Amino acid sequence: RQANANIKMEPDARFYIKFNLSPPKRWADKYASEMSTDEKGGRYREATWASEHYLKDLAKYASRVVEYCEGREWGKRIMGYMALPYGEGCTILSIMGNYFDCSPANETAFRAFVQRKYRTLGRLKRDWNDLTLTWNRVSVPRDSEWLAWRRASDPTIKGVPLCETSFIS
Repeated sequence: RQANANIKMEPDARFYIKFNLSPPKRWADKYASEMSTDEKGGRYREATWASEHYLKDLAKYASRVVEYCEGREWGKRIMGYMALPYGEGCTILSIMGNYFDCSPANETAFRAFVQRKYRTLGRLKRDWNDLTLTWNRVSVPRDSEWLAWRRASDPTIKGVPLCETSFIS
């Protein structure tokens, strides 16, 4: 109806189709462990980008949106599609002041990433400077720990303490 109303007002109208990337509530309830989650367990209204279920279902949804739109009488007027989350480029997690997604799905994906990157437990222990680490103890950083570490660290530019360098080259 909106497209037809626009064409009536502007006969040469062209369109960008904007659609949301957040899953429906039923999906979110079914896959609760795959929703973005802060370190305190608060869940947000978007799926984690680590969710294979979400990415598979999102691909189906996006192709159906395109198929539907291009099947309308105004379909030839479409110039492009804008698939955006509620935050239009920012995650709700970050808008709410969080950095790290601590959902179970993201924890699993992060462990798999770390294992691919470090390959051996010895290398992981050495690079993370923690001889007690095991693959199962690796976890997504927590906002509170990361922020505490940042506050205790000296700021640097390219590894040089800020007090010893200049912004001017």
